[in-house]
Amino acid sequence: MRFIYINGQYLPAHAAKIDIQDRGYQFADSVYEVIAVHKGQLIGQEAHLKRLYASLEKIHITLNVSFFTFKKIIQTILQKNALYQGYIYCQVTRGTALRNHAPQTALQPVISVMSYIKALPVFEQIEKGINAYILPDMRWGRCDIKTTALLANILAKHQAGQKNAQEAWYVNQKDELTEGAASNIWVVTKNNILITPPADQQILNGITRQDVLKIAQQAGIDCQVKNINRSELATIKEAFITSATSYVMPVTYIDGQKIGTGKAGAVSLKLRALYIHHIENS
Repeated sequence: MRFIYINGQYLPAHAAKIDIQDRGYQFADSVYEVIAVHKGQLIGQEAHLKRLYASLEKIHITLNVSFFTFKKIIQTILQKNALYQGYIYCQVTRGTALRNHAPQTALQPVISVMSYIKALPVFEQIEKGINAYILPDMRWGRCDIKTTALLANILAKHQAGQKNAQEAWYVNQKDELTEGAASNIWVVTKNNILITPPADQQILNGITRQDVLKIAQQAGIDCQVKNINRSELATIKEAFITSATSYVMPVTYIDGQKIGTGKAGAVSLKLRALYIHHIENS
């Protein structure tokens, strides 16, 4: 039986309900986090929860649950569901009220925590990599807030899927890459320089992104955090994405054009191996 936590109760999945007037349901007035579980261990739980509380502060939701208590809730869901490989999904909405765009004060936030099984891809899938499709970034201007308002991301994923791509890559009005619909972007130049766009309000500063950047620097890889113009993709030899659930995933085709050999490159594979070593030994 799968258990879900909702506001103080651990319920069987079939019994977990929300009010029809929950502002998360009606307005996407809510934030969320996804915490990977690798071999039964939570990955980056502290960092993910810190970002969750930061997102709540940015949208003016005050949570009456302490950081320590939230950690215990997540750990209890992990244990109750005996999750070995997958992820924990945490969501906090502003609360329940009569439908009105202007939020009422002193609402009780609604917390939900649930788990999902997700197996790691086999090496053949990693070596093959994924396809990315580039689209104009039509999202709002505060992508640093991990909000559940993901309609633009969903539509981008749908459009990418129609082009046989597994991820959409956004470009802003300056034709600079920002991030993927559900991931952060990385490229490797022909001079073996690893580049990722800066973590400003145009992107979500991924927890995995932060870890991989540190790991790459420790491994002696020349890293640069700077804007990447779309035109520069013609000169790269590798690309990959990072996220809590994909770890480091090579991108071997962009807009139908082969990147490097059309298979996962050496830097991508090295960083994936180093990242897995990091999470298994930290």
